[in-house]
Amino acid sequence: MTSLTRWKVLCGVLVTMLSWSWLRGSPTPNASAHGGGPSRAALNRPIRVSPGALGISTDDLVRRLLAAKTVTEVRSLAHTLGTVGDDRAIDGVISLVDDPRPGVPDAVLGAFGVIATDHAVEILIARTKDSRSDVRLAAVAALGETHSSRAEEVLADLARIGDELQTTAIAGLASLGTDTAVEVLVEIAESAEESVSSNAISALSRIETPASNAAIARLVDSPSVHVASSALAAVSVVDDTLLAKLVAIAKSGQKDLAERAVDALSHGGAAAFPTLRALALDENADVRATAIRSLATLGSDAAFETLKTVLDASSDNASLAETTVDAISTFTTDDARSLLISTALGEGAGSGRAVNHLIGMSGSEVDAALLEIAQAQPDMRHQVLTHLVSVGNADGTALAMQFAKVGTDQDRLDAMRVFASAGTPGALDTLVTLVRNEHGELKPDALRMLASTTPTDPALMEVVRESMHSSSTDEAVAAISVLGRAGSEEARDALVEVLGSSDSQVAAAAVSAMEGFRPTETVAAALQSAASAHPELELPVMQQLLTAGSPAGLAIAEKALRSEDDAYTGYRVVQALDRAGTAQARDLVAKSATESRVADVRSYAIQSLASSGDRRAIDVATQAIKDSDAYVRQTAAQALGTVQSERGRDALLGMTRSADSSDRRLAAMNLRSYGKDDRAAQRLVELLRDPDTSVAYTAIDAVSYSDDATNALGSVVRNTGMTYQLRWRAANALRNNGRLDQSTKAMIEAFESSIPQDVNIYDY
Repeated sequence: MTSLTRWKVLCGVLVTMLSWSWLRGSPTPNASAHGGGPSRAALNRPIRVSPGALGISTDDLVRRLLAAKTVTEVRSLAHTLGTVGDDRAIDGVISLVDDPRPGVPDAVLGAFGVIATDHAVEILIARTKDSRSDVRLAAVAALGETHSSRAEEVLADLARIGDELQTTAIAGLASLGTDTAVEVLVEIAESAEESVSSNAISALSRIETPASNAAIARLVDSPSVHVASSALAAVSVVDDTLLAKLVAIAKSGQKDLAERAVDALSHGGAAAFPTLRALALDENADVRATAIRSLATLGSDAAFETLKTVLDASSDNASLAETTVDAISTFTTDDARSLLISTALGEGAGSGRAVNHLIGMSGSEVDAALLEIAQAQPDMRHQVLTHLVSVGNADGTALAMQFAKVGTDQDRLDAMRVFASAGTPGALDTLVTLVRNEHGELKPDALRMLASTTPTDPALMEVVRESMHSSSTDEAVAAISVLGRAGSEEARDALVEVLGSSDSQVAAAAVSAMEGFRPTETVAAALQSAASAHPELELPVMQQLLTAGSPAGLAIAEKALRSEDDAYTGYRVVQALDRAGTAQARDLVAKSATESRVADVRSYAIQSLASSGDRRAIDVATQAIKDSDAYVRQTAAQALGTVQSERGRDALLGMTRSADSSDRRLAAMNLRSYGKDDRAAQRLVELLRDPDTSVAYTAIDAVSYSDDATNALGSVVRNTGMTYQLRWRAANALRNNGRLDQSTKAMIEAFESSIPQDVNIYDY
């Protein structure tokens, strides 16, 4: 028997066993305490199948699991083992629970949950204390599948504890669905914080037993607005007692709960109809829209008649009309369809929404209505005709063609847009024909519309080739945009041809369109030729050639960096070199960092080297901290803080002795990055007494990150020879550091109380 045959047999046997068990309704060992039938936990127990009956060897499954190479294979085999496995199989694969591959322990523990023997349950319980978070979560989830009383105890305890396992444990209790599980979930719902409470109530709603439904009904009475609101949202069964509660809440005017109560009334059947009708017709009811939606859920004839009445009365209320039309669209009767058609053909509120719903329907009367709408309502024409054309409606297609041939310029463009939006092969063929036959000012717009489709049709390429040689620059550029989206070899060759255009706009469009193609030697040569003929195209051409790794791109970049005095151009060149990422490109960036005549370009280049972790940034920045431009010096100091080294530290230390206070401040700011380096820390402490306050303030901020912050900054706070502002800055840095001992805290408080009232501590 092949593996495929075994799987077919297994599926057939499982279905047969499930059907036979359902038909016989045979009692199980776990009979409910409330009756002779099986408990929910018993009904939910995983189906057990003898491996021998299916011609499957458990030992073989174990061997295959242990030898499995991929997680996908492990999951598949574990799923099978869960169906046929036993305690011996569990012991055979238990080692996989410690497998380091993500997903393997989860799959094996999941199989143990389906096997669900006492041995499996005890293993799962033990693994809820595993050192790995994902294993703990998988063990808790698997416990919920065992449907055992022992698992119930553990899940109940875990669900009460507010840690990472709580959410999974709550879900496990929902899987068990026992009366005890319901009691625990109610306890959590009433006592936990809001998100956990909501989770517990949601779990109750998934159980769907008389006990869980009764629990939800009780929670509706909770004094907590959040609990009551969550319970109302979970209601799915409404008896007479709950119905009375819902009606009272719906009429209470308490908006937070009334909306939920009215929504819950949708489960109340005919008994809820009078209340929902009254609220839907009440112009002053805050819950009117919700009542309308609930009437749609009821779906009765009386509910439909009420919605008709509401729609008739909502001509001056667009929002209400649209909500009512949405509700009517859920009815599948002929009357509902007729009402939607008449509403769509009208000019009142809700007509547009009705059209939207008609588009999702079929039938001759619907198509006739849509055609009439397309003719009479210009604002709906595109949407309606696009639908009709896309479904192959002949009359709709003919109407679109009529607008394309004899309408105004805007009508013709809109009609073409209909065929483009429809997107079917027939619609695109029609669009190509329309574009070919278009001439004059509309042709470029028509071509650009083609670019929004998938332009691979040979007929379309013929149209584009004709236009790209047009005497109209706008038409040629539009045709080139179509080629840029085509992505075909034919389109690439056409672009190579047009790169040689003497019209700079056409050549520029071709260069831009070529970005979507992998460059060949022919393409590179054509791009170089375009850049030579049109110098303004050098930068975009350079970017493409650099991406392709062409030496020509480097030549253009070097020329631009050598000759350009424009900072923005230099930035674009450095950015392109950075993106290229080749060794030659990095060499040119390093060269421009020291040789460029433009300070901003030198700065960009230093930033590029530092951000990429290039160790040459240290050499460049060490020189650049002496640059004549302040911004370059700033960038260099930042680079030395980013790409840390002993040379970089020494350079920054030297910079702290500059006569220029801004240089000293920059050095202090970036020495902070050297963390526990003794020389850097010592110099920062010395800078706390720098005569320039901006340097001292920067040193305070830098020192606050060091291990010796308490002593260094404490000495500043205690130094009465310093300004109150500087001492307060040091005190504030200590406080923000979060490592205050009692004596330091007392010292800061004493200092702050000694500051004279007329001193502005923020006056730096």
